Amino acid sequence: MPLTHRAAGGQHSGRRRWYVRLVAALLAAALAWHMLAGFIWSSGSSPIRNVVGATTLNSYMLPMFGQSWSVFAPNPIRSNTSFDVRATKPGTDEPTQWYSISGRDVDMAIKHHLLPSRLYLTNFQLMSHYRSAFDKLNDDGQAAVGTSYKNPSWSSALRNRLAGGSEASPDVATFISNARAVNALASAVAEARWGEHIDRVQIRTINTPVPPYDDRLDDDYHAQSTYIMTGWRPVSDVKNVDSTTINRMYGAKAGNR
Repeated sequence: MPLTHRAAGGQHSGRRRWYVRLVAALLAAALAWHMLAGFIWSSGSSPIRNVVGATTLNSYMLPMFGQSWSVFAPNPIRSNTSFDVRATKPGTDEPTQWYSISGRDVDMAIKHHLLPSRLYLTNFQLMSHYRSAFDKLNDDGQAAVGTSYKNPSWSSALRNRLAGGSEASPDVATFISNARAVNALASAVAEARWGEHIDRVQIRTINTPVPPYDDRLDDDYHAQSTYIMTGWRPVSDVKNVDSTTINRMYGAKAGNR
């Protein structure tokens, strides 16, 4: 009896293993098809996609499994932004050449780096906030940003002009705060670049849209850049700045951009 019982149990176990193999094979086939369909869907037009058939692929992938780059980057950056500064020295109105702070950041922290530093994001975020605040000003306010000032209290004068003699709106207050921060950074970089004997700085940002994907190889495609250029501003007296680090990053020996 015990032998008969074990034999029956062995047959039952064998049947169970057969079903397990079948289910495992079906699951493996389904997984392989799903991975293949996802790959074909994401890879765009290809001979394999034509073999599978657009109707078959669409009916499987949509609406549950549709994929695109927007899943991972729903609002990607679509433009290149340059943050530039130039300066003058006392007794002359001849400005220096424009120096690209953002270009230097890219060269220093990203270009040819296997593991890029995220240090450049500090300046990038500052410039992004500055441009966003500028865009919220009305046309007269944006034009006023191009006015030059000689007095160290230029930000108060600009605030009053943007506010039209009344209390500054939140948008104006935000822009002035960002403008002071941008001028402070530009002043520190300019002093490191051209020496401490400078008296004025001017800032510009250039925003150039990235070419559409279909036009990326078209040599005749030219994106329309937009500029924000301030008037001349007095050099900001920035407190507690690590001048050694600023000189190392942006000084005359740090490289041109």
